[in-house]
Amino acid sequence: MFVNGVEREVSCSADDTLQSFLERLGGEALARGETILRVTVDGDDHSQVVARSGAVRVGDVGELGVTIAGLRDLTEDSLAEAVAYVPRLSRGLADAALALQRGAVVEGSDLLLQALDGLEWLYQLLSGLARLSELGKAPWIDPDDAERLRAWSRDLAQGLDGCRQAMEAQDPILLADRLEYDLAGRLSSLPAEMEELRAKAARGS
Repeated sequence: MFVNGVEREVSCSADDTLQSFLERLGGEALARGETILRVTVDGDDHSQVVARSGAVRVGDVGELGVTIAGLRDLTEDSLAEAVAYVPRLSRGLADAALALQRGAVVEGSDLLLQALDGLEWLYQLLSGLARLSELGKAPWIDPDDAERLRAWSRDLAQGLDGCRQAMEAQDPILLADRLEYDLAGRLSSLPAEMEELRAKAARGS
């Protein structure tokens, strides 16, 4: 097996499923304050191999590659990415709201769809960091910051739920209000706050 490009020997049974082996590997990494970022099987992405072949035994794998990163470094990098990305996401949501307000429903809906993946990524990031803190795996996130992360996650989830209700009601004006005030408006203040958290992660405290 190759870990971060370096060949290593890892004990396992050839009859173990790849999924169970990776779950064990992931648990061991988490205990060390690390996480698995990517898995390749004979050069292909792990998820693609599973989609093609279903359950895969470790003994059937020729070359297994695993990319592992420290949780603190990953936190810092992810927050830096979010600091750069969230202003673009906020502008995209504001543009969608503006299009809906002027009656361009198709354009507004298209812009919203483009933003949904970004909103989901941001929610997973915020809630995931809060969960790491709860598990005691992120000592650089203090209790007050963990509560801020949970509050941001709740705000984002509530904003998305409001958008869903407006879409179900087929009310583009209400949807525009939800996008502009519940999502875009709230996101506008996040980059500065996330930069503060990123700096703490960089210091390790």
